[in-house]
Amino acid sequence: MANSRSAKKQIRVSERKRIRNRSIRSAVRTKVTHTRRALMGTDVASLEKELQTAVQALDQAAEKGVLHKNNVARRKARLMSQVHKRLLAIEAEPEKAVAAATPRTTASKAKKAPAKAKATAKSAAKK
Repeated sequence: MANSRSAKKQIRVSERKRIRNRSIRSAVRTKVTHTRRALMGTDVASLEKELQTAVQALDQAAEKGVLHKNNVARRKARLMSQVHKRLLAIEAEPEKAVAAATPRTTASKAKKAPAKAKATAKSAAKK
């Protein structure tokens, strides 16, 4: 525990800043997640809108000192690169873009199903 008045005050100040930074960081993560989810769809307008809000949130976080400016620049570059690739895919072949946007979990689950069946068959054979 802090002993001096200045140390006690610094603890109070840093706690206020921590709470503020946490909410800003959470908002940034949420907006980036919304943009990544919009990448799965084919609606170009919503994708560009989500990208714009995410970039604004990242810039504000850097301006307030919540995130380092280089960290923000890296995140924005990666996000814009993903969006650009997706927009090119949508423009090139809209039919394939829809197929590419579907989650890959269905394919991985299909691969795991036979493995589970084999495992249960082996355990039944042992008994």
